[in-house]
Amino acid sequence: MTNHSEPARLADKPEDYARFKIAKGHIEPWEDGIRLDPAAPNIEWWYFDSHLEDGASLAVIFCTKDASRPNQPLEPLIEIDLDLPDGRRLMKYGRFKAAEFEASKDGCNVRIGNYRFAGDLHEYTITGAAEDVTAEVRLEGTTEPWRPETGNLVFGPEEETFFAWTPFIPLGKVTATYRIGSEVHESTGTGYHDHNWMNKEMGHLLDHWWWAKGQVGPYSFIMAHLVAAKKYGYTPLQFYMLCAGRQGDCR
Repeated sequence: MTNHSEPARLADKPEDYARFKIAKGHIEPWEDGIRLDPAAPNIEWWYFDSHLEDGASLAVIFCTKDASRPNQPLEPLIEIDLDLPDGRRLMKYGRFKAAEFEASKDGCNVRIGNYRFAGDLHEYTITGAAEDVTAEVRLEGTTEPWRPETGNLVFGPEEETFFAWTPFIPLGKVTATYRIGSEVHESTGTGYHDHNWMNKEMGHLLDHWWWAKGQVGPYSFIMAHLVAAKKYGYTPLQFYMLCAGRQGDCR
């Protein structure tokens, strides 16, 4: 039986760097700015998560649209996920009008309503609200930014379809205030920030994936194993980062 699957690969050739206008081994602030026109079918989001010393896990995501609705125009969304030590698990969504969204191409400076996700590859301020949950976060990187080659997975014979991912803060220190209705919580901990963008719905590109990150002593790591969709022959795509401190070499 003839295999009619299309190719999928990590863009890591010199011509790929030229195509995406980035330098090998060097990350600039503009790379964390908005990368795509938010019109259909493009999807883009800025992601933060943390593990706090009070036992909570907090994530805040700024999205150009709901990932389940990629063929819609700009529909800005703030998602806040909060797991509490008392067992409560909250997943809240704040939906906004297109006119309430702004994002810079020069660096990470995203506004949705009165809330912001902004930073310079080393320090970030994140504020968000979704239903009855709000969060105010300061994230300071303790590692350098890292990008797996160009950060782009490219799909199809013409490689016009892509999914891009860059962890701009693989590991950082967090100071957070989060509120659930009238409850106010303040804590510190460790956090992470990455940025994703694609010009096709994720379900079209990937069949499934595993993703993990952590810290052992002075070392932090990120691992990912992605399997492309059937159309792309279930091609395995793998990443691994190991970094030792802010002045260390992230590989």
